[in-house]
Amino acid sequence: MIVLGEGRFSIANTISGILKPKFETKMIAERIFPWFIRENEILIFTLDLEKTDSLKDLVFLLKNSDQPIMVISGQRENSEGKDGDRYQEFTEKTTEVAKLLPSRGFLIANFDERIFRRIKGQTSARFLTYGFLEGADFQVTDVNTGAAETNFKINYGGDIVPFWLKKAAKKEEIYDAISAVCAGAAKGMNLVEISQALKNLIL
Repeated sequence: MIVLGEGRFSIANTISGILKPKFETKMIAERIFPWFIRENEILIFTLDLEKTDSLKDLVFLLKNSDQPIMVISGQRENSEGKDGDRYQEFTEKTTEVAKLLPSRGFLIANFDERIFRRIKGQTSARFLTYGFLEGADFQVTDVNTGAAETNFKINYGGDIVPFWLKKAAKKEEIYDAISAVCAGAAKGMNLVEISQALKNLIL
């Protein structure tokens, strides 16, 4: 499993916490150590697309994974003004890496960001989207934020399941959480299992 973009460390940690009740997982941040790979172990990599070796590392991972799952988080800076060039470069790179995913893999991206909706036609992998907008595969509704907890619902394929975070979460943190929910679903977990695993996490 490969997590790209800003917010990747938070997302990777959440994915690990969701998967651990059912799978053996290992976090590998920013570097790749292929000689540590063990059979039946889910490795969660974080890659920085701005680093020159990241594309080479990504190609290696995709070739050596039975079921590659790529999670692309959104760009945190405003796409306008001084960060506009950086945002454009990020979207170009994410489109490039989406094309590398084989049909046996999954691509998970934020439906609320228009650039990621356009990526769907650029990949042969199964495309899962998350977000608040109608049309997202995993759509978030009914968000309530209290002093010490955030709860919301996720609608996936007509099934609506409540979720909880043990903190007052900002919108970006909810995005991080639901991208991890998608990753759990890609590994065959159902929403009720994922909701319980997420509820037990302190993020």
